[in-house]
Amino acid sequence: LRWARRRRLRFGGLRRRARHLEAELRDLTRQMASLQEVASHLVAAEDVRSALLDIEREAGRAVQAPAHVLAVRLASGGPPVIHHSGLAAGEVESVGSLLLDGDEPFDPSWLVVDVASSTRRYGRIAAISRGGQEFFAEERSLLATYAGLAAAALDAAAARETAALLLDLARSLADASGLDDVARRVARVLPEIVGSTTASVFVWDEEDEALRLRGVAGLPPELVDELRTFAVRHTDTPLLAEMLDGPGPRLYTHTADDPFIIAALAAFAMSGVVIVPILLRNRFIGILSVGWPASAPETLDPEIVARLSGVAGQAATALDNAAQFERARHQALHDALTGLPNRALLFDRVEQALARCGREAAPTALLMVDLDDFKRINDEFGHPTGDRVLQEVAARLSASARDTDTVARLGGDEFVIVCERATPEQAATVVRRIERALGSPVVVGDVEVTVAASVGVIEVDPVLSVAALLQAVDEAMYDTKRQRQRCRATIPEATAPLTAGG
Repeated sequence: LRWARRRRLRFGGLRRRARHLEAELRDLTRQMASLQEVASHLVAAEDVRSALLDIEREAGRAVQAPAHVLAVRLASGGPPVIHHSGLAAGEVESVGSLLLDGDEPFDPSWLVVDVASSTRRYGRIAAISRGGQEFFAEERSLLATYAGLAAAALDAAAARETAALLLDLARSLADASGLDDVARRVARVLPEIVGSTTASVFVWDEEDEALRLRGVAGLPPELVDELRTFAVRHTDTPLLAEMLDGPGPRLYTHTADDPFIIAALAAFAMSGVVIVPILLRNRFIGILSVGWPASAPETLDPEIVARLSGVAGQAATALDNAAQFERARHQALHDALTGLPNRALLFDRVEQALARCGREAAPTALLMVDLDDFKRINDEFGHPTGDRVLQEVAARLSASARDTDTVARLGGDEFVIVCERATPEQAATVVRRIERALGSPVVVGDVEVTVAASVGVIEVDPVLSVAALLQAVDEAMYDTKRQRQRCRATIPEATAPLTAGG
């Protein structure tokens, strides 16, 4: 009898166990179906925010609690994205902030799991109890599964967004013209790619051995104007040596052991910057810099580094191509000896001046400067000395002209200056400056060379062609030579010529 009773009790216990297992199986089946539904939605979802909302809702169904919160940042330092249920309006911001930036341990009645992938941490997901509810280990595991789905969704969205932005950048850079245009386009897209507030592109000037700002985004215009005249050299900061000796991304905050960086962060009101070198076949071209006024990353985020590296790779090729194009264009339009605009560029500048003169009826003057008896200098001192004299004359003529004027070498020892919006009096002032500038000898080594010049000046008539204007100013210059005057300004319809003496 005792044996039979035990058998009946054992059989009853097995049935209860079977019913319990069946209930667990049904519950697991529902959870699996929910996870499969969420996963399917993530695969097809175009909008990461709606995918995160679905994850928060499904996690709320799977892990029973009065309130659920999913708080993440789509980009490091970016604004928070918070999805929740069961929270009062006044609680959302504080709870979201605590989940994003708070440290463990949390309230024992909270079940909190990190939303993190292998590359970065986005935030946290939490089930919040109101009355001391305890959570089981299985519920933590389940919530962690939903956190993993959220991280996967964010990784996928970041990858799609980065790929799209890099593709758009590549298309944009294909149409860019010049270093400044390339740098501006790169700087414009950087905040979108890395979630920063500011971005800048500095390009290395090999001749000056300095970094110069070429593109910027997110800074006030008045600060940008000031920075464009600024150059960063080796003597200013160890940063350059670091970039050249051991290229790699670096994060700088107010704890940096670099006075230049600390001063720059203070000037730009930044809490931190990430700087990545722009390299092409191990040749240093410049740097990309992104910054945050607040909530800067505490460590180098691998995702940000990967995105910046992708942009730097595209920027390197585009900047190198732009630099080569600018060098080729400069060589085609500038005199190799003096660096001044050559005949081709002079014709273009005169044509532009003619067009503006016709539209605006603004007076424009054309000056031709010819060195007197320059052949004697070549014959007596040699062509290398003659070349050095031409270079010095070009520099003095450029210093004598106004900032808005164009000083060009027409050929040989002839120079032309285009003075837009210049009255006869202003043109005469330029002539007097030229006389003073050429009044002192040119010193080449141990040789002092005395230089004299004849200057002709005409007022531009917009109905004339460029060739006709150059012929007219050439005749004015030779008229000066014939009259043996140092400088003479011959202006059409003037009652008397303007001489260097006024």
